[in-house]
Amino acid sequence: KFQPLRPCEFHPAPEYSDSPSSSILSSRAVDADIALEGLAKETLGIHVKPNARNRMKDLMHLLIQLESKNVLKLVKSKEDGGNCILGFSEIQVHELQVFNMEIRRMVLEDENRCWLVNGKTNIKEPTGPVYEILRQIGIKPMRGMRGPRKTDPGKRDFMYSYRYIFDLDLMIKNRNRLQSGYIGRSHRPDFELSPDD
Repeated sequence: KFQPLRPCEFHPAPEYSDSPSSSILSSRAVDADIALEGLAKETLGIHVKPNARNRMKDLMHLLIQLESKNVLKLVKSKEDGGNCILGFSEIQVHELQVFNMEIRRMVLEDENRCWLVNGKTNIKEPTGPVYEILRQIGIKPMRGMRGPRKTDPGKRDFMYSYRYIFDLDLMIKNRNRLQSGYIGRSHRPDFELSPDD
């Protein structure tokens, strides 16, 4: 039976240990924050707000943990500009229900206090903020790769796909949302949009 993962269990997979994001995650908290901000400037060309950086670190911890449990595989592109800021071009999910469950747990337990903001103690769709941050860094579910209907958590849950891919144009379109004080044309969070918007 799959056991829930905890931050203290973080051990990067050997093949992932040379990525910038892996090095950042193994650093002390303050150093990691500074390093991630530097990586954001280089990759995205913007200053990323602190809470978004914390969400990126929290999510990357979870993804690498899940990869070590063979729940998913993080695929790196060898092409320049082919990876998102977190160092991968694809997420290939092997155990979809576990993947979805662990994302929900991370958000609802919110151990690093970055997911449940503005005094909220719970949210209607826990996977929504994760889908939102992924879109902001250019990661989206691949069309036609949604999981089986029998165990589908609901049409508004976009963290139920077997494959997620990096889209440079999507990253360029959405990266400004990562900056403090950003006001866009719509006040809807990204997770209220369709996966292909």
